[in-house]
Amino acid sequence: MISELLNSPRQSKSHTSVSIPTVDSQLLRISTQGLNSGRYVNGPQLEAFGANSTQTGAIILYLIDQYDHECKISRDDFPAKFECIQWLMFQVSGKFHPKGIIRRTPVDKRSGQGPYFGQLAWFARFHKPLIPSAIERYTKEMERIFGVLDKALEQKEWLVGGKCTYADLSFVTWSHLAKGLMAELGKSDVMEGFPHYTAWVEALESRKPVRDCLDEIIAARTAHGLPP
Repeated sequence: MISELLNSPRQSKSHTSVSIPTVDSQLLRISTQGLNSGRYVNGPQLEAFGANSTQTGAIILYLIDQYDHECKISRDDFPAKFECIQWLMFQVSGKFHPKGIIRRTPVDKRSGQGPYFGQLAWFARFHKPLIPSAIERYTKEMERIFGVLDKALEQKEWLVGGKCTYADLSFVTWSHLAKGLMAELGKSDVMEGFPHYTAWVEALESRKPVRDCLDEIIAARTAHGLPP
């Protein structure tokens, strides 16, 4: 999605899909954590240093650094540049203080969108037997994250600088999945309590590159027998 928006050479060297069934030396050469994410970036600049990335946040920052010199979906002014990074960190794993400051303290162990939404997807759809307490925990965390974003969007259309940036776009795929999860759990009405968040997601999904990306994801998931 971000590749398409920036017209980066996705079909050449910037993006490669892999499928490695076990954690072996081949996978560890691609992913230091042994994670089979199914994608990695190994563009010309990274290749020169023998490097690659399987981490979503790092991939996004790489694409911005290499292909968004005109700041089409980023900002290069202070403090907006770092506000974009802050929201990306919240999406991938960051702790977030109610006043908008990232905290990393022993007291604040709550995480951001990707980790908690992923945990709910696992416990609600795949784990057998179902563990109601786990589903309840991660549903509440999902609602908490809805609330953080809803509050941030109370007085504005986009997260940073009055325009759609990678900070907004980084939330798209998990936000799409969240709608399906809430419907499956009989909690679609919960979304009515987050009108700013809901309007933001709708605005993101109405953009053609985003819609095209989601259509590809839905088709791939359907082909593998997974919920859209």
